[in-house]
Amino acid sequence: MAQLQTLMPILQEFRQELAKFYGKRLVKLILFGSQARGNVKEDSDIDIMVVLKGPISLRSGHPIT
Repeated sequence: MAQLQTLMPILQEFRQELAKFYGKRLVKLILFGSQARGNVKEDSDIDIMVVLKGPISLRSGHPIT
């Protein structure tokens, strides 16, 4: 369970890392779900949508480590 003020620096760092990988194709990150609504519970996850310009190939995935 993370409060938005704690979560924002993490999201900003995540955005910077995505920008390194996708460059100008990265349009924005959208936080949604309970974190965005402010009704976080102990078992809440963090829902993030990544918006990119242009087509993507599902075959050219990037492993998450």
